[in-house]
Amino acid sequence: MNLKKYLAPGLALVFGLSFLFYGLFSKEAPITPKKHKHAAKHANWTVEKLNLNTSLSSPALMVKNKQEISMPLNTRSLHIKTAIHGSFAETRLEIEFENENDRILEGEFYFPLGEKQLISNFQLEVNGKMREGVIVDKDLGRVAFESTVRRKVDPGLLELSKGNTFKARVYPIPAKGTKKISITYVEELTTKDGMNAYFLPLNYSGEIENYSCSISVDDLGQEILDKRNTYSLVGGQFVTRSDLKKVKLKKGIQLIQQDLDESESTIAPTEDGNYIFQTSLQPKQEKHLKSKLRSVSVLLDVSASSEKRNFEKEKALIRKYLASFKKVDVQLIVFSNAVHETSWRTILSESDITRFLEELDYQKLDGGTQLGCIAADQILGEEVLLLSDCLSNLGKESFPKLKNKRVYVISSSSEFDSRSAQLTAQNGGEFINLNENGLAESLNKLKYEQLQFLGIQGIEGKTTGIGSFADSDFRTYSKLKSLPKEFTLLFGSGGKVTKKINLKRDALRKVKSTEMLSKFWSNNYLKELDLENEKNKPEMIRLAKQNKLISRYTSLIVLDALEDYLQYRIVPPVEMRKEYYKRLKAQETPEIDSKKETKEHREMVQTRFEELIEWWRTDFEPKPVEKEEKLKTMETMDVVTSSGNANTSQGQDAAVGETVVLSDRAVSSGTYSLSATSNGATSYSWSETSNLTFQVTDVNASGFKVSDKNELEAKIELSNWDPETPYLNKLKASNQSGLYTTYLSLKKKYQNQPSFYVDVSDYFLKLGKKKEAIRILSNISELEMENPQMLRILAHRYEQMREYELAVSVFERVKKMRPEEPQSYRDLALAYELNRNYSKAFSELKYVITHSWDDRFRDIENICLVELNHLVSKHKLATGKLSKKLIWQLPVDVRVVIDWDSDNCDIDLWVTDPSGEKCDYSHQLTEAGGRISLDCTGGYGPEEFMIKKAMKGTYQIQANYYGSSAQTLSGLTTIHVKLITNYGRKNEKTQSITRRLEEQSEIIDLAEFEFE
Repeated sequence: MNLKKYLAPGLALVFGLSFLFYGLFSKEAPITPKKHKHAAKHANWTVEKLNLNTSLSSPALMVKNKQEISMPLNTRSLHIKTAIHGSFAETRLEIEFENENDRILEGEFYFPLGEKQLISNFQLEVNGKMREGVIVDKDLGRVAFESTVRRKVDPGLLELSKGNTFKARVYPIPAKGTKKISITYVEELTTKDGMNAYFLPLNYSGEIENYSCSISVDDLGQEILDKRNTYSLVGGQFVTRSDLKKVKLKKGIQLIQQDLDESESTIAPTEDGNYIFQTSLQPKQEKHLKSKLRSVSVLLDVSASSEKRNFEKEKALIRKYLASFKKVDVQLIVFSNAVHETSWRTILSESDITRFLEELDYQKLDGGTQLGCIAADQILGEEVLLLSDCLSNLGKESFPKLKNKRVYVISSSSEFDSRSAQLTAQNGGEFINLNENGLAESLNKLKYEQLQFLGIQGIEGKTTGIGSFADSDFRTYSKLKSLPKEFTLLFGSGGKVTKKINLKRDALRKVKSTEMLSKFWSNNYLKELDLENEKNKPEMIRLAKQNKLISRYTSLIVLDALEDYLQYRIVPPVEMRKEYYKRLKAQETPEIDSKKETKEHREMVQTRFEELIEWWRTDFEPKPVEKEEKLKTMETMDVVTSSGNANTSQGQDAAVGETVVLSDRAVSSGTYSLSATSNGATSYSWSETSNLTFQVTDVNASGFKVSDKNELEAKIELSNWDPETPYLNKLKASNQSGLYTTYLSLKKKYQNQPSFYVDVSDYFLKLGKKKEAIRILSNISELEMENPQMLRILAHRYEQMREYELAVSVFERVKKMRPEEPQSYRDLALAYELNRNYSKAFSELKYVITHSWDDRFRDIENICLVELNHLVSKHKLATGKLSKKLIWQLPVDVRVVIDWDSDNCDIDLWVTDPSGEKCDYSHQLTEAGGRISLDCTGGYGPEEFMIKKAMKGTYQIQANYYGSSAQTLSGLTTIHVKLITNYGRKNEKTQSITRRLEEQSEIIDLAEFEFE
């Protein structure tokens, strides 16, 4: 027996593993490896030649400062571990963030990934130890997270945001302490010209106290090119390690593998007896020019998010493409939140192209993104080039379907929505990512007919990527039921096969672990299902849970205690599962709990509404009030006034200073006036002194008893509020012709501050520049993806601008993001009503009434019942199967409702009547019959005051900003107030006030009503 034959390799392996272990984990000085013999062979390679995407950002943990701006916490330590296996890589980042503030914070962890990267693991520090995240339905994950946060313990929730950006809500970040986050992602490496590229961004700000990086690369006969690190060959792997103290990182890690000695295709068995098959091919194709075109439409997205695009790359491609025509007519459509400009020119020469590209340079990047703002009949070119990141966030988010026109989507942004881009590319056009494709390759995609992958012949199973274009880095995945000896990949165009590539089973590279291949097959399949996500939702959830993938409908969550996992039926990490299943078995079944909860909720709603009806039917006899000296006049602010008459025209504003005469009937006799204080209010009339006089005459209010027929003259005095900010002072000093230019200049400094856009938009509206005001305001949708607080502010502003369709579209987004919160449905219902979608408004309010909610949303069912009955009566709607016991009209003299945009806030509504009696959470019913709803101490409100018959004298409306339990540096929140007279009658009038609050424990004067 030849012992050397067996012992030598074994000893080498032991030595290699021990050397690797030492290199990776030793705290001594880093090893000085022997250079790989081929490492310097291609010393002249550049990132640009490989078209490697280096535009991605490193992860960051963001918190809000006092100016509402998201700021990154310092990175105290960073530990990187990367393993590269042929054309795949797995990277683990363990990051320790430092909170230098003297209060506990909640933060948002942002992690943008490339198109071919996906999260495989998420861990969060809980009680000093790292705990792994588990997959959960997205909606359930948010409910569990919010509940745990309110108990001030350690949860974390990692979700997919717009594009391929991942966001984790993290709490708590200890005061003067640190928080560790570990995240692992896998990726398909970019392949081009026989080179295989890996890139890791390291653009962290500030100095990192402790840094380490270890990289291992399987030895497959390739050369390793890395200008930053040197490698040693140890135990079948190339390895390198760095350990540094107090380092500032700027450039990323760029690693190239040259001449990989591996099969282009791999296969791995699955646990259920199937196979995952992956192929990476570069099918050669003959070039066929497309049919000649006479015209091209160039659609230029100039939204605020376009700041992240590389316009030089885009212009270089457009220049080359237009130069390929002898003559072509070019239509330019410039858009962001709306279409801003449409023009034509004829391209005959290089100078024509230069002038056209200069015109692109003149465009200003501003506003949100609405892909659907361009109508199909506006696009007149025979072919369409859309230059955009496709991160649509307003109104009609989908690009229109066009007939017989190729639509190419061209993006140079590091952040884009690949699903939206794929849906937008039509009729043989495709999505061209300039960060992944070079200029020559991108130009070929535009000029020539492209080869498409049409499927695999000779296999049984599901293959992804059918119909996609087979470019120089084409890959596809299949899940096979059987593994034939030979099968054929089919390529062609227009459904016709023009090229076949035969593969043999014996030529495939076999791998034992199927986890990574399975993840990529599942992720690619999820992308295809996502094109019709509502239809495919159950299958998407099943597939994502099976492969532990974050998707549109699933998230990764970390909870504090086993009780939290049990409460929400979330299967915990492996180390907690034995006890979890033991205790779960002993608990009552969820079905029984659900039925019991539904019955209790129905009874509670019925009881509370009966109490409200009893209040309304009661005749209150307050003591007469002696005439007192009128309260000291407060500073006043502008109020948006809208008539309750359904015949009122939408979108028409009364002229500043004019007198409006309306005919209606009042319940109380005499006159009343409304004034509202200035501090922190947002106004929309913007007249220096406006007087609106209402002459009230006798009009029958059908269905309601009217107790008094005397005429009522109502006077409303309006005035401005000036926030006195530095940027508004500069705008006021600016020449009117250069006002927008001044705003754009100021935007560079204040671009991340939401209040900047609110205040400036208000100022432009004051000057009658509504179009510009809407565009400026829409920037809020670009600030933070999937931020419901900001979107609520935006939607309420749209309502006050009478842009009801935009308000509806934003509230619909909020509902998708926060379906577990009743406020999402109520806000949408009220917007639907303003937009005259009455049946939809009814459905949303009914949903709130008939479903159970978290305890922090106290009494919202009763408030929605009042609004539902108002809707039914006013618009004569059928109530369907809703219990008749819940149908009762409640007309009142005065109704005041407040709500706010920040969660976990406690804002109290106070109403003091002419006798001096204050109605608030501690005194909910006055002698005169003034009634206030239950105190809402932890949600978004609403709180409501009503009085059936008002007393003579002055009513003072106030709000007490009791405080916020939200753990952010910013104390800012926005309160929305509706003041309604003759609610539920034909002469109903509504005044809307918006206030920005800053100081907790602040008492805010909102308005005064005076009845004489």
